[in-house]
Amino acid sequence: MASAQVERLYHSTALLLPDGRVLVAGSGGTGSEPSETNAELYSPPYLFKGARPTITSVPSTAIQYGSSFAVTTPDAASIKSVALVRLGSVTHAFDQEQRYVPVSFTAGSGSLTVQAPSNANVAPPGYYMLFIVNGNGVPSVAEFVRFPALWEDTQPPTAPTNLTATAATGQVALSWNASTDNSGVALYDVYRSTTSGFTPSLANRIGQTSSTSYTDTGLAAATYYYLVKAEDAAGNLSPASNQASATVAADTTPPSVSITAPANGATVSGPITVTADASDNVGVAGVQFLLDGNNLGAEDKTAPYSVPWDTTTASNGSHALSAIARDAANNKTTSAQVTVTVSNAAPPPPTGLVAAYNFDAGAGSTAADLSGNGNTGTLANATWTTAGHTGSALSFNGTNAWVTVPDAKSLDLTSALTLEAWVNPSALGTVWRDVLFKEQPGDMIYSLYANQNTTRPIGQVFIGGELSVTGTSALTLNTWAHLALSWDGTTMRLYVNGTLVQSAVAAGTLPTSTGALHIGGDSVWGEWFKGTIDDVRVYNRALSVSEIQTDMNTPLK
Repeated sequence: MASAQVERLYHSTALLLPDGRVLVAGSGGTGSEPSETNAELYSPPYLFKGARPTITSVPSTAIQYGSSFAVTTPDAASIKSVALVRLGSVTHAFDQEQRYVPVSFTAGSGSLTVQAPSNANVAPPGYYMLFIVNGNGVPSVAEFVRFPALWEDTQPPTAPTNLTATAATGQVALSWNASTDNSGVALYDVYRSTTSGFTPSLANRIGQTSSTSYTDTGLAAATYYYLVKAEDAAGNLSPASNQASATVAADTTPPSVSITAPANGATVSGPITVTADASDNVGVAGVQFLLDGNNLGAEDKTAPYSVPWDTTTASNGSHALSAIARDAANNKTTSAQVTVTVSNAAPPPPTGLVAAYNFDAGAGSTAADLSGNGNTGTLANATWTTAGHTGSALSFNGTNAWVTVPDAKSLDLTSALTLEAWVNPSALGTVWRDVLFKEQPGDMIYSLYANQNTTRPIGQVFIGGELSVTGTSALTLNTWAHLALSWDGTTMRLYVNGTLVQSAVAAGTLPTSTGALHIGGDSVWGEWFKGTIDDVRVYNRALSVSEIQTDMNTPLK
């Protein structure tokens, strides 16, 4: 074998030429190697084993996948193999388009009948060199042939044949014989109607499959008619198959279902997974889990059936789990209940809590501060009510009722804060409705309102002036809602029922003031809340959304 005259390294290339020789060229260009701006032609030994066969002609138009085509040659009787070689695309010594595709053929008088590859997965669209090789292993000079791109394919598949439909309770099983296509069948479209002789269309197409069978489930009692079409990768549709029909009997058998975990009588804590087994004579459409008779998560429509349950969102004590299974005919079965005991340790008190009021005393003229900071509030015209969000609460009359918390160093929140409260407004209108308001002469330092003149909740801080973040919709009258305002020194965020509804830039430092912290009103503008307030919290840091959601779901104790 002849040796190369030049060492070819990085940035070199090598290409097989139509005449069977190999072009090698280039190298270097990296600074450490010489740049070879020259080329060599290598003649392999197979070119020296005798006379070369010749090709007289090949198809001048694109060759269709799966078809046969003629190659004329005076050497047909001596040809032992035919191959397609993708045109090279070489960079950095790698041929990105390297592909050698041997093809079958039969020899005739003065020609070869060659079988094209079945689809584009074997030979992607584009140009190929076609070589014929004789018994001595000597190749011809190649001729170029081309396979069409998908967008050039206009030939539809043949129609599926022998479509049959077999009815069972609530379903019909279909099967048919495969179609053929020049580029390969991609899938089958299945059509259904309750009218014989119908025309298939997108409106009555019920499914697609790559196999030659399909099961149509969830059917009511009736007679159904079916057609199937084949579709290739270019989107060409075959003619419709023969029509098949089947008469379905009504499905009246409900599923069976049972809770498999946790076990009956188990004690649970933290996050767990509730699981169930379900079966049906036709098929289970979904399983809905229940906690104490209420939906637990969304319906699970895929086996194995399960739902996550964070038991910390439930109170400690006994709870009942069950599941409802349904089938496509909407037959339903409810499982036997599984009783579990939830036992979760109380979460540690959150850091940064400077004032907290649960208003559970039910009587008296003061509201105790549960944060341990001694920020006791004094009631004026506010009344106790047992109709709190959890336990008791305070009711405010909307005219002169409030709770006054004297100024304290712990309430001077200069660099970060979070304000939270459960509110149940009985009136809103276009009036500003105080929830929390830390005063300074003629203005506020920080505040949280259930409503303002554009009927939205709003949070505010004072940094050289009032900066606000406003909700996107009004609160609902006579309905409990959780409001929270966080500020981290740069951004204010307003949450309603644990969901962030708006944020706004608020960079800077809050001033301090000897003004009181008021709940339900203020003495600056005389803005008063009307309704009920429960579980008020004030932090000296900005809580995360998960911490706010935990507060929302955890009563103050």
